[in-house]
Amino acid sequence: MTASRGHPFLRPGFLNSYTGYSIGCFITWAVLLTVLEVTGKRDTLDKVFPFFFGWVAGWTSATLARVIYPPPGHRDSAGATSFFQGFRAN
Repeated sequence: MTASRGHPFLRPGFLNSYTGYSIGCFITWAVLLTVLEVTGKRDTLDKVFPFFFGWVAGWTSATLARVIYPPPGHRDSAGATSFFQGFRAN
């Protein structure tokens, strides 16, 4: 039995990355804020802005954390994987 290749658009690569996620989020926020501005729903726009700025603050924090603390490299150890999983067979 072979492994599935997965969804054609969500396979490993650009779309299935933090960069793709960030671009998608920025496009979504741009469309949402533009639609609210064009339709003249100023009161709704005033309520959405705090959420937008909160999202920007969280995204900035996550991006800085990814830059400062990159994920660990691949470990090829024969030692314990975790306290609860026991030891790997050599």
